[in-house]
Amino acid sequence: MRPVVGLFVLLYGLVLALNTTAPAIARLVGKQVIARAEGECSGPLGKPPFGGLYGTCPAQWSGSDGGRVVGHDVSAALRDGSEPAYRYPIFNDYAVLNPSPPDQAAGIVAVLITTLGVLLLVAERRRARHDPFAEPITSDT
Repeated sequence: MRPVVGLFVLLYGLVLALNTTAPAIARLVGKQVIARAEGECSGPLGKPPFGGLYGTCPAQWSGSDGGRVVGHDVSAALRDGSEPAYRYPIFNDYAVLNPSPPDQAAGIVAVLITTLGVLLLVAERRRARHDPFAEPITSDT
């Protein structure tokens, strides 16, 4: 049972890490772009960052033939076209909106939850050191 719980905690930690650290990395090393929506946006799946994935929107920005923007309430943010997005350095077709401060704080929690999941998954359970063949303690009174 313990490895199964560890696997679920690990997977939850990885989803939380994806939702929180990927936008922070793009903000730190990616190029800032002003994107505008090009089509129908998809809503979030669940309640990100703690229990789901952010919505996406097809968009276009300078130097791009087309791509997708990911983030919290992406359709409202791209509606007026003034919200900055940060392009991933490797994936030129993807950009993310600026993560909110609670999302950035959740990145620290994601590392702790992922570590707990790994520990539950691989650590052996400590057994009680009870010897069933030992002579029981008796009193002489």
